[in-house]
Amino acid sequence: MKTLTTLIFVLLTIVATAQNKPTSTVYLKNGSVIKGRIIENNPQESVKIQTADKSIWVFKNAEVEKIDTTSSLTKTPQGEPLFSLKKGYFTQAQIELMPSKKKSDEGTVPSILGVFGYQLNKHFSAGIGTGVEAYHISMMPVFAEGRYYFLNDRITPFINIKGGYAFPLENGKDDARNIKLISHGGIMAGAEVGFLKSLSSKTALSFSLGYRYQHLKQTGTMNQYYYPSYSDYMLPYSSGTYMGDRKISTDFHRIIITLGIRFW
Repeated sequence: MKTLTTLIFVLLTIVATAQNKPTSTVYLKNGSVIKGRIIENNPQESVKIQTADKSIWVFKNAEVEKIDTTSSLTKTPQGEPLFSLKKGYFTQAQIELMPSKKKSDEGTVPSILGVFGYQLNKHFSAGIGTGVEAYHISMMPVFAEGRYYFLNDRITPFINIKGGYAFPLENGKDDARNIKLISHGGIMAGAEVGFLKSLSSKTALSFSLGYRYQHLKQTGTMNQYYYPSYSDYMLPYSSGTYMGDRKISTDFHRIIITLGIRFW
């Protein structure tokens, strides 16, 4: 919970700093062009502009031909959007790493996933996905996910929530007891925060951090040995074996790191 709270705080920081800062262009009557951020504009007297190198220029209104204010992050010089999350289908290929906090046999769990989705509008998308995840046995998750994008920009923070079921691709073995285990899979769920960065009009890079839960159930049968107690020695001696059930339920709680590329 502490980790998820930290991730949400980082996301809010990204949102706060990623808002579009307007860039203004001051055209002077002598032909000069000054680009920067307007910090003061008095229609009756003068305009004050700060350039990228932090220099501050002050011009009298009589010297100014015109002032244009646009967002350099979202518009071309012709005023057309550089990037926009529009309605339509997309596919996303991604690799994930789920490191373990503790030393364990599983270590870092890698996975390769694919998502087929639909962008509902500039803020929401939904999709379904599947792939392969390498726990101590290989699993195939099948899940649905929903994303909310905070900005309609070339770089937009997002939050992603997913849930589904993971099917086992192989059975396991309890080496300590030398018995075979049948894998039954289990539910999976997760939440992530990250950002989507436009690479072109048809591709984008996705990076996120989050939390993943996975349940796994395995069953098997094993020989149980019967040893007589002290009171049993008063009776005719008997000992032997019988078959017993072996059930293992494992809950994985992992931090997840995801890197993906999206195609429209």
